Amino acid sequence: MSEFDEGQPVEIEDSISEAPEQMEEELSEDFEIEQEDSDIESEESDAEQEDDSEEVNFRGSKYRLPKDAAHGVREIQKDYTQKTMALAEQRKAFEAQAKFQQEHWQESARVAALDERLAEFNQVDWNRLSDDDPVLWQKLFAQRSVLEGQRNQLAAQVAQKQQQMHLQQQQEFAQQIEASETVLKREIKEWSPQLESNLQQFAVDKFGFGMEEVKASKANPQLYKLLHLAYVGEQLLKKQVAKPVPQAAKPVTVLKSGKGSAKVDPSKMSFSEYQKWRKQAK
Repeated sequence: MSEFDEGQPVEIEDSISEAPEQMEEELSEDFEIEQEDSDIESEESDAEQEDDSEEVNFRGSKYRLPKDAAHGVREIQKDYTQKTMALAEQRKAFEAQAKFQQEHWQESARVAALDERLAEFNQVDWNRLSDDDPVLWQKLFAQRSVLEGQRNQLAAQVAQKQQQMHLQQQQEFAQQIEASETVLKREIKEWSPQLESNLQQFAVDKFGFGMEEVKASKANPQLYKLLHLAYVGEQLLKKQVAKPVPQAAKPVTVLKSGKGSAKVDPSKMSFSEYQKWRKQAK
């Protein structure tokens, strides 16, 4: 016998009425899941956008910029820092050199003053003074000896400092040349020892500079960059010089005679032939 007896009513209204509610709940759950997935994807997208930016410090404040912009700001900061440090080093070197020259000038002035006092002693007739006043002779001779010792010692110090200053200038110049070489290699692609030699010879031949003067000016890379532009322009002008236009050949006059016609060049005729040709031409 079946689960439901014949003749007994089957209650299906409740199950039918519950079906729409069940579907709504399932749809609602699906929608919530999709909404959560969408929120997760949105958060991941935002995270990716945040990863594409970087935080930089600029003048004491922090900014979040795209990576390429942040890189550009850092490069500017790096360049500014390097130039600031270079200027500080130059200022420090200038102040040290100024102080050195001032001290050197003061010591040189003292040497000159001692030379003047010794010159006065050199005017004394020491032989006569020793006969007239031996005590005074001995006193003045001792003073002169002390002054000579002071003068020689101070002059040696000045000479040593001059040598140190000269060596320091040579080292600074070598550093400037090395820094200029780095700049020229970076900004002139075809830079080489041969190109440098060509530029130097070009400056001597074209502008009349001395070779030593041109070589020393390499300490300033901007001058060599200008010289390079002038050299390249000169080479381009030489290539663009117009070739000489070939002259057109003169037409050959045709002389007619009873036996036929022949081409004769009037420039090759004798005077009598030319007169005859003129008459025939008329």
